[in-house]
Amino acid sequence: MGLQADCTATRDGRESKGRAYLETDALIFRGVFRLAIPYTGMTAVRVRHGRLTIHFSGGAATFVLGVRAQKWAKRILHPKSLLDKLGVKPGAKVAVVDIKDADFLLNCARGRTSGAA
Repeated sequence: MGLQADCTATRDGRESKGRAYLETDALIFRGVFRLAIPYTGMTAVRVRHGRLTIHFSGGAATFVLGVRAQKWAKRILHPKSLLDKLGVKPGAKVAVVDIKDADFLLNCARGRTSGAA
């Protein structure tokens, strides 16, 4: 995903300025304290007044992102598929060579592409 933003984060009553990174499978924060919250561990994602709040097994964290908060929430809740990241458009023909990833092959065969060789 590759989004990053300077922001203020709050967790367990502690506040820190730092940088947040929205990666492929986790939201990472580096400041006075550090956080790495995998998407699979998130139980709730909310945006209110420019603040992105993530609930996860370790509690909750809030990131003051301003106008970017809504975009980050959307990316977390609806991450791009591998085919989207690769730029494969619906109906495209693709050649798959020596790939054993069953999920990837299934996505190619399920109508996302017109054929996979």
